[in-house]
Amino acid sequence: MNKTNNWAVVGLGFVSPRHIKSIQETGGTVLMTCDRDKTKALDEFPFFDDFGDMLNSPEFEKVDNVAILTPNYLHYYMIQMAVHKGKRVLCEKPLALSSCDIKRLSNDGSTGVVLQLHYHPEIIKLKKKLKGKKVSGSLTVKVKRDKPYWDCWKGDMQKSGGIVLNIGIHYIDLLMQLNGIEYKILEHHYSPKLATGKIDFNGGIFDYHIEIMDTAEGQTRSLIIDDEKIELSTQDNLSFEDLHTEVYKDFNKGIIVTPEVANHSIKLIEQLSC
Repeated sequence: MNKTNNWAVVGLGFVSPRHIKSIQETGGTVLMTCDRDKTKALDEFPFFDDFGDMLNSPEFEKVDNVAILTPNYLHYYMIQMAVHKGKRVLCEKPLALSSCDIKRLSNDGSTGVVLQLHYHPEIIKLKKKLKGKKVSGSLTVKVKRDKPYWDCWKGDMQKSGGIVLNIGIHYIDLLMQLNGIEYKILEHHYSPKLATGKIDFNGGIFDYHIEIMDTAEGQTRSLIIDDEKIELSTQDNLSFEDLHTEVYKDFNKGIIVTPEVANHSIKLIEQLSC
């Protein structure tokens, strides 16, 4: 692994403080940041408003790793550019909008995706309890999103990939963690605000309900298995509790969710999003 742990952070939206904190907590140093919105510049870090300018800057040679936190439709292009420059990349989900693009990404350890549910204490306990046994149940994800969500790139299917890819990817990946990558879609229904259906994971059958709501009443991110309900978040905004640092710890050890592994859930999501 690299003797230094220097980072460039690309994309300074709402998730960037978690990443910067996790980089620093795991012994890393943020050498530079980048966002096309100049108003997001942080006083404590050198700032670029153009990704290409950052890549070609002399200072970028000192960077070991790049955290890509930009809108979904930019991920594939930015990963390819950073890896071409010899950097390791940790990218927020999803790595790309299509399985075809993800197949073009290298599986040599240079690229990993943030799927922090892999580190959720309740999921770790559940997998130990199950010991590989097939399970059935239901997955319910109901989250409130205001008008700004729909007005920005997240509300654009061509830029975000839609509700299942942008919001549901953590949970589809979770179902595959529990039951494996073989599946048969028994039924599925899709609309911009609601995706429901039933999937048979080679004997482990799950109903899923992924919904974007206009109000906060009834919000949940939960699994029900054998009549036991597992809450995946207790925070007001239903974000995952301080799990990014665990992702960075493993990334520094060379332990990542590779494009090949990530693509299993992307392929399934493509079928659920039509």
